[in-house]
Amino acid sequence: MDMEEAVRALGGNPDDYGESQLERGEIEINGVRLGGTYSLVSWIVLSTSQYATSRGLRVGDSAETLEKYYGMPDVGRFEDGSVTWYFTAGVQPTFHRQMVVTLKDGRVKTIEFCQYYND
Repeated sequence: MDMEEAVRALGGNPDDYGESQLERGEIEINGVRLGGTYSLVSWIVLSTSQYATSRGLRVGDSAETLEKYYGMPDVGRFEDGSVTWYFTAGVQPTFHRQMVVTLKDGRVKTIEFCQYYND
């Protein structure tokens, strides 16, 4: 999906953003941060409970709900009072897809989806 489509899907107007921001920047709309390169969305971070993952996980859900929907993470890290769970799917020779969930005080704080070049 390109950045202009994503901005529209979130109820925003692409004309409110500069060309460089749409091509290589970071945009935040209603608790959703979008980032990308070459005008394509390569990562999304949710910090609002307004949206859910395809399995129903939302910001604010408990760690137990996260584990129920996704199982144990591929990798987990604990730092600065937050726990970050990494779920990796669709590893291909050129691209790596990942969902990263950050927990604070036992609750989902952010949900990030990213795709990046795997060199």
